[in-house]
Amino acid sequence: MMELLLIGDGHCSTAIDVIGLKGRFQIRGIVQRKEDGNGPVSGDPILGDDADLRHLLEEKKNAFVTVGQIKPAAIRRGISLRLREL
Repeated sequence: MMELLLIGDGHCSTAIDVIGLKGRFQIRGIVQRKEDGNGPVSGDPILGDDADLRHLLEEKKNAFVTVGQIKPAAIRRGISLRLREL
């Protein structure tokens, strides 16, 4: 089973539910802003915030951005670009 690190916000719990249905991934933890709380979310631990991404991605190579989108995708796009740079 492939390990997955979630980059989250309020949509993280919905993503956790869907990922769990497939049974192909094991969620290792969540990275989210400090102001969003320190978890856990749906039983999965909060491993840190943006400042911890580089270190966490060294251990967990696969990440999924769970930030929601209603209008322009600028926030999601920015997070994805930052992850590629790490």
